[in-house]
Amino acid sequence: MGKSNVACKSECKKILIKGYYGFGNLGDDILMMTSYSFLKEKYPDATYYVFSNNDDEVFRQYIYKLLNKEVLIIDWKSQENFDIIWRGGGGVFFDFKTGKLKDLIINLSIKLMGIYSYKTLFNLYKKLTKQKNISTKRQLGIGIGLGKHTLSSRKFRDHCIELANFNALIVRDSISISYLKKLKFKKFYSQRTDLAFFCNAWEQRSLKSNNGVFHNKIGFVLRDWNYEDITAEDNIFQVALQLQEKGIQTSFFSFDESGDAHVIEKAKQLNFIVYVWNPNNISLSDYLEYLALNSLLITARAHGAIIGNCLQIPSICLAIEPKLVQVHQMLSISTELINPPFLNEELLHSVNKIILSYQSYFEATLVDFYKNKQMINKGFDEISNFF
Repeated sequence: MGKSNVACKSECKKILIKGYYGFGNLGDDILMMTSYSFLKEKYPDATYYVFSNNDDEVFRQYIYKLLNKEVLIIDWKSQENFDIIWRGGGGVFFDFKTGKLKDLIINLSIKLMGIYSYKTLFNLYKKLTKQKNISTKRQLGIGIGLGKHTLSSRKFRDHCIELANFNALIVRDSISISYLKKLKFKKFYSQRTDLAFFCNAWEQRSLKSNNGVFHNKIGFVLRDWNYEDITAEDNIFQVALQLQEKGIQTSFFSFDESGDAHVIEKAKQLNFIVYVWNPNNISLSDYLEYLALNSLLITARAHGAIIGNCLQIPSICLAIEPKLVQVHQMLSISTELINPPFLNEELLHSVNKIILSYQSYFEATLVDFYKNKQMINKGFDEISNFF
């Protein structure tokens, strides 16, 4: 292991950081920054590329502001060969959409033959048809989330190829581990936690200022979502209004302007203050300062609770999808979990529970944070063996 690490320090000239980058999603932007910071420290002289499939090449220029003007941005049209492709966090391996009958047949065939046999056939097909895409000597991933695919998912076969290309994969939750086992993943893997807990690259200690005292401010981190129960979203907004009537300052946060258009508009119509993450218009430090003013977060985004924890803010997780349940398990003593349709009485009960025992929840954020920080550090130690 030692020799390979030394060799890589001199030979690793091209590294691609790949994920859902360049779209202005706060959680993914933080994962990108964290990945770059870790890799840059390890290989300061390498040339760094960032993968972004955002067709708006002007908008995605903010990547340079968050990272470094020397990084190079590429997309799916690239045919570069890399020493390392690095998948740093995010839940990109899932698909809730239904495909066609053809997709169903292909997916069933892949499940029968296994992802590695399918990879062999796919590579043979590419060779015969003289297709050339991005390639690499090694592919590594940490903090990755894997989820369910519909039986006829069009993305399933592409995800199987990418998973079969990993040399090592550190996932963030037990659902991901089960999925890897189901796919008979053969390379090294382990379960740690979310990459954002390695917050050296993005979090500022000076933001932690409430000192265990509830300062009468609650932030809602919502997202556009197709709720099965149509009353769920209205229930959340009704609770926000009721909290305001009680004298608690409530505001809303959007981590993804393009993906949250509906809730942004609804919150503004109800005269709430809305803080929108747009990396071309606001700095990360300024946005986090607004978030850090709150003593409690009510969040339908996983990274709402995780970023909140790093800022020492307790959260209530709204379980719109399994990811929020997993995050509650990561932060088991400093968060509460509410299931849809988020009944007013239930949500208000959790808010009051945290307010009444705020010092305990505040102290619990540190316990949960250091537990997860230790886990992600262990993940970095494991993945470093494969450089």
